[in-house]
Amino acid sequence: MFKPKPTYMLSLLVIALLVLVTGCQSAPAPESSDSPQDTSAPSFTLVELQSEKEVNFPADFSGKKTALVFFSLS
Repeated sequence: MFKPKPTYMLSLLVIALLVLVTGCQSAPAPESSDSPQDTSAPSFTLVELQSEKEVNFPADFSGKKTALVFFSLS
């Protein structure tokens, strides 16, 4: 049966504590800019592949939670 040495266990404990301490530091606050940023999504229209129905974004999805996934093979 494998029985770890006390120095090995102490080393693992020290490493775990270092990772915990360094990983819990707060991130610096983002720099504020004086110019207002537009947070609304740009409008666009696309055609659904199966139904060939036109979809207007974001008008058709107003008030709904939406995730856009852009996929490319190239």
